[in-house]
Amino acid sequence: MRHGTLESGAPVGRWAARVWLLAGLLAGALPACGEELWKMSGPLLAHDNSDGVDVLHGAVKPQDDTSSATLYFKFTVDPLSDVSVDIDTPYQAGLTFYERGKERLGVGNGLAPHAYGAFNVATQGLVWAPMTRIVGKNDYDFNFQPEAAVERPRRGILRTIVVEVQFVPHGDDQVTVWLQPDLAPGNSKLSQQAGHVTRFKANCSFDEVRLIHRGGGEGWEFSNLAVATSFDDFVELRFWHRWWVIALSALILSGGIAAVVVLRERALARHRIRRAESEQAVVQERTRIAQDIHDELGSSLAQIGWLADLGGGGELSGSGAAEARGSFATIAQRARAAVAALDEIVWAVNPHNDNLQQLADYIGRLVDECSQSGRTRCRKEIPDTLPPVAIRAELRHNLTLVVKEALANTLQHAGAASLWLRLKWEAPDLEIVVEDDGCGFDPVTTHEMGNGLRNQRARMAKIGGEVDVRSAVGQGTSTRIRLRLAPDASPPARGAGRKFSSPPEARPVMKQTIRIAMVEDNAGARATLRKLFASADDFLVTAVCPNAETALKQIPAAGCDVVLMDINLPGMNGIDCLRALKARMPGVSVVMLTAYDDNEKLFGSLLAGADGYLLKRLARAPLLEAVREIVTGGAPISPTMARRMVDYFHRLKDMQAVPDPAPAAPESDVDVEYLSAREKDLLRLLADGLSLKEAAAEMNLSWQTARSYTKKIYQKLHVHSRTDAVLKYLGHG
Repeated sequence: MRHGTLESGAPVGRWAARVWLLAGLLAGALPACGEELWKMSGPLLAHDNSDGVDVLHGAVKPQDDTSSATLYFKFTVDPLSDVSVDIDTPYQAGLTFYERGKERLGVGNGLAPHAYGAFNVATQGLVWAPMTRIVGKNDYDFNFQPEAAVERPRRGILRTIVVEVQFVPHGDDQVTVWLQPDLAPGNSKLSQQAGHVTRFKANCSFDEVRLIHRGGGEGWEFSNLAVATSFDDFVELRFWHRWWVIALSALILSGGIAAVVVLRERALARHRIRRAESEQAVVQERTRIAQDIHDELGSSLAQIGWLADLGGGGELSGSGAAEARGSFATIAQRARAAVAALDEIVWAVNPHNDNLQQLADYIGRLVDECSQSGRTRCRKEIPDTLPPVAIRAELRHNLTLVVKEALANTLQHAGAASLWLRLKWEAPDLEIVVEDDGCGFDPVTTHEMGNGLRNQRARMAKIGGEVDVRSAVGQGTSTRIRLRLAPDASPPARGAGRKFSSPPEARPVMKQTIRIAMVEDNAGARATLRKLFASADDFLVTAVCPNAETALKQIPAAGCDVVLMDINLPGMNGIDCLRALKARMPGVSVVMLTAYDDNEKLFGSLLAGADGYLLKRLARAPLLEAVREIVTGGAPISPTMARRMVDYFHRLKDMQAVPDPAPAAPESDVDVEYLSAREKDLLRLLADGLSLKEAAAEMNLSWQTARSYTKKIYQKLHVHSRTDAVLKYLGHG
């Protein structure tokens, strides 16, 4: 079985492809063309050489009786055997197809016609049967015009011949010949004049193409030989289709685009700097206001309360003594209430509290204060750690007021023995539930929409949330508060605060970009991952690869900090790709992101050098946070997989009957003492709840330096996460 077309040429590099694409856009649609398989400039002289010599030498694959391809052959001849001189001397010359040593179609000059034509054809034309070499085959001259004279080969009058062969399986092939076609730019085979074309049938199967000359005369000189898959390959290119014009245009266009991109990036950088400076100024002003309110007004109110206590407890006599003591008690009560309200305002204004963790801690303190009344048992279910999701001051303020209203309703009106508060975070939704076992009320007969409930719903509607209150007589009351937050937001940087061993200087906090690459064979998943990380301001996607082989070429060239690696890849799997990538890029962090939650894949990945193992069911916010954690030295593993690791080692211990190690002396003090002063300052800020970017800003450090400090802290404290480091530090204190 032969092939109709042949592949040739080396693959073009990515940059070359881009240049050609830009040039195509600039020059317009390029003419459709096939593929030039072989060419030879010549000249080659064929003179009385009998069966001739093959000129292709295997450059074009053979075609046999099973082919359905179409090929084009072109050659130019200078007939040195001039029929005007050698009219009585028959000769045969031309380009001839041979198959396994047997002569097939020939195009040039037959033995008898003394005119441009073909020999060994199947179509009946001018028959010169006695002169043919193959029984049953004919010579066929190219008499294009009816009753017109054929064209005679003449010395010095060069002619170009183009032959189209449409191979027909198991039958004679269809041949079209153009004598002296117009190959000027813009022409095609459809635009050729009718007088320049003829058609016939012949057996054109070949494994060799030979140039022959048999008989008298001085032979034929051949030049500009070529084989292609399209007629258009022989047509001269227009000026703007020439490769050097396209390359030059692409270069100019690329330079223009690059200049525009650079100017645009500079403008964006200046805008980001101005915006960061503005945000930094707002943060600093909020911090200053909160500090001034707390220091000045708070202190003054506290002093008023103390003075009222002193006045009410002094020696008072006379008829107005009791009334005076009551007034002083009221002053003290009001002053302390004002201090409490002021503390809440300061908490709401302080930018340090613009995150989910601080909100949860504050609500927890409200529940603790409620339990001090002694009348109601208060319980809370609040996660110990929450992601650093930003919550604006307005949202925090309204949320806390709604929660306080719900707590106050329970304590003052429900007569409840127990109160439960549950805070639940499922990115991007925050839910707070306050329940009690009090007397409840009937929503139908009770004026439910009192001021308190109206205020709750109005406040939540203002910030895009909702409140759902459900109750029944004798069955308690449930208040469910819901609010959707931005899962990828980070708390704003703080600009003012503590003093350290080296004084900080005010400067805008710039986000550090994390370069990330992805290896995922599913096209939809690749697109979603690219979009997910591209939507976060602190990530830059440098490479997205469909398989391991592409990843090993593109990722080292593009560079990255973190690689997300799927396991089930076509060809080389993700674990083998991980090993190869680590060998080429020892400093890169590779996190397996996969749907496999079995032990074999988990431990195989870790043994191969994976820095983390995450399941694809992970939500967007936790996934972003896990990647951020790994660049600071952490090792994120999905909770279910971490549980599997713990269970695995517990089972391993039971199977091997490993005795418990003897209690060791606490290492906390020793480990913490290894930290430098700056590392302790950074750890102190992290223990206070600041993010790494916030801590870096307060310590006048770049993000990279703070990240380096964090890695050193993890190494010195023998921990793998921020939580463990903080706990060890607090234990030391």
